[in-house]
Parts: sequence; C-alpha cells; structure tokens
Amino acid sequence: MSTATVSRVFNDESGVSEDTRQHVLDAAAALNYRPHASAQNLARQHTNQIAVVAPVVANYFYMHVMRGIQHALADRDMDLMVHAPANPQDRIHEQPDPESLNTYMARALQPGRNDGILLLSMPLTGEWADRLVETSRAVVLVRDDNRAVRDNLIAASDERPFAFSEKGGYRAMKTLLEREPRPDAVFAASDMQALGAMQAVRENDLRVPEDLAIVGFDDLELSRCAGLTTLRQPARTMGARASRTLLRRIEDADSAPVSKTVFSPELVVRRTCGKQPESENASPGFVLRDQ
Repeated sequence: MSTATVSRVFNDESGVSEDTRQHVLDAAAALNYRPHASAQNLARQHTNQIAVVAPVVANYFYMHVMRGIQHALADRDMDLMVHAPANPQDRIHEQPDPESLNTYMARALQPGRNDGILLLSMPLTGEWADRLVETSRAVVLVRDDNRAVRDNLIAASDERPFAFSEKGGYRAMKTLLEREPRPDAVFAASDMQALGAMQAVRENDLRVPEDLAIVGFDDLELSRCAGLTTLRQPARTMGARASRTLLRRIEDADSAPVSKTVFSPELVVRRTCGKQPESENASPGFVLRDQ
C-alpha cells in the first residue's frame, strides 16, 4: 500500500475504497499510530494557529481582550501565538519602539506561521499596511477611531513604560496643572492613568471633584473602589468579536474582504465628576455598528 493512499485516508480525502480505508485505520490502531498534526496542517496549507500582535499583554485592558479571544477559540481547533514586545529588564512597554514593532510584525507575517492575524492597537506604518494587504492571510485590527484632537489640550508621558499606567497619568496630570488656565476637568485614556492623575491633583492641594473633575476609560475593578467616573468598554467582547470575524474569513475566502465594527462604550457615573448617582447602572448597552 502506498504512502499516498495512507495520506489520503488520514486527510479524509476521496479516491480510497471503504475496504482500503478500514484496513489503514485498523493497521494504525494496532500500531498505536497517530498522524502528525503539523504535517497534516502543512499538507492542507493550514497551521491551525492565529497570531496576536499587541503592544503589551500585562495590562488590564489587553488581558480582558485576550480573555475574549481565548473564549472565542475555546471550542475550535486553533492555537494562539502571542507576539508582544518586552525589554531585557521585563519592564512593560506600553508603546513599542519602531524596531520592536518591525520585529514582531515580521514574525507574525512569516509564511506558514499562522492562518490569520489579530492586531491590537498597533500603530501601522504605510509599509506594514502594504505588506498586510499583500499577504494572503486574514487580518483583523482592534484599533482607535483616528479622530482629530487639539494638541494643546493633551498631556502625555513620553517615558516608557508609563504610557497607559498609573505613573503615566500622574506625570501627565502634573504637566496639565502647570498650564494656564488650569483645566477644571480631565479625561484620561485609561482608568490606571486616571488613578495616577487623582494622586497628582491631591499632591497639589486640590480636590476631586470640587476643584477638578476626572473621567477614566475602561471601567476596571479598581475604578469602582476609587469612585471613578469612567467609560466602560467591552474589552472581552471586542476580543471575542475580532476572533470570530477572523475565523469566518479564514474558513470562507469569499466572505466580505473589508468590514468595520464600532463599539460604543457606556458611561458609568461615579463621584469623580461631581455626580453622586443613586446606583451604578451604566447607560444603555453597547452599540455595535457593522460597516
């Protein structure tokens, strides 16, 4: 019996009689033989792997997104490969430098490494956007809305690894408090930044919310304890939705090549914006718009 016939049996291909198929399966059972999964996937031109490229994973938001991805893949024969930059001191890089970005994007795009790629908040250059278009693999991006903002109203910590951390919010708030006129309300890009900002306000003998209101973004568990008004975003739902979209594109090459889903966050009102709600019920549920 030829190796080609055995291969067709284990790959469940046609062209093999039922008697021959059963003979091969009986022989394999007697020898306790199992086909090599990687070899099978190579023959089928599938890896059964999905790559995730993220600026960092040791972060509350990304951890929730990853949980959503894992949930969506739980009942699928898919493995997850995570590419996230880290420096030799194991400090958390919230914003990867261009060299790290190039390294991890190049790994994810290597031929035969995965069936699809999920990009989480990755700042894509024109070069990498072109390379993603050229690849034959499915790609899903979970990124920002690219809205125009006024630079003079923004303060940011440019010292890694503090970009989305409590220390980053602390340093950015220190910068804002030195400006004239001093702001009377601040919106932080993450809850952790908002918590750091609150510390900076207190150190300047100011009160939240009497002197300065603060709103965060994420609605982490810590936010409830701090009484932080915030925008609750469905991080886990975002990860699950992105994974299911990617799987659909992997399995059906004729599915819509480009789509867009917009998640609208919920406002959760607490004491840091000067309101004392009767309950912590958020505004109406998430809005998903497919475009």
